[in-house]
Amino acid sequence: MAMAAIKRGAACTAWTARVSYAAGMVADSLLELIPCLLLALTAIGVGRRTLFLTRGDLRAQHPLPFGLPTVSWALLGPALAVLFAGPLALQLILKVPPDPRLLSGALTSLPLALAFAAFDAAQEEFRFAWCCSRGSRPW
Repeated sequence: MAMAAIKRGAACTAWTARVSYAAGMVADSLLELIPCLLLALTAIGVGRRTLFLTRGDLRAQHPLPFGLPTVSWALLGPALAVLFAGPLALQLILKVPPDPRLLSGALTSLPLALAFAAFDAAQEEFRFAWCCSRGSRPW
């Protein structure tokens, strides 16, 4: 609630109206660091297993529904990524036709876009792990 109040505040609303959309997104992500930092402070002394931080085994077999044979995550992960990202890419191509003149701008923005995606995903994973751990329980 506090984050929503800050974002709806007059100062924040006036500032986001003056800056570009990208700057507003970066500021929003930085603002989301406040609850993550507060959660991190409460996590001092909590073990990795409590926060569900363990190494995965990509060779582990995962059963598929409908009696299909088991498959490893090394094969299932990329297949699911293509399954979900493929239709999105097709929709984007159909909505906004590719323009080769914009490729250089897209390539120069790629490192920043990947860094932003990693930063945002790390925040989401941290908050999810904390909510599922004993730190979010009242006892």
